[in-house]
Amino acid sequence: MRRFEFGQERCRSNGLNAAARSAPEGENRNVLASIEDTGMGIDPKNIDRIFDAFFTTKSEGMGVGLAICRSLIEAHGGRLWASSDVDHGSVFNILLPASDPDLNNDQMLKAS
Repeated sequence: MRRFEFGQERCRSNGLNAAARSAPEGENRNVLASIEDTGMGIDPKNIDRIFDAFFTTKSEGMGVGLAICRSLIEAHGGRLWASSDVDHGSVFNILLPASDPDLNNDQMLKAS
């Protein structure tokens, strides 16, 4: 399990940009991860529906992936949302409460 200290980390791979930021001690203890691409973006008429179960724009898709992701993140006290600019890409944001840095991995799993 990767632990983030206060600050920001970035990586780039295969056309995706990802960044994670965390708040300093004493502030709202959350971690924000943002994943950004430079693809064609999400059609504005679909942006409010992409997290709905069984909604898909793919002929072979089942439409459960993003719904499951959002459910898992919300079950851990977090949020998942997206924004998009057609022809310029999309950004998916994940906000999760930070864990206690003094807990070991086993204790974190029991606490969740």
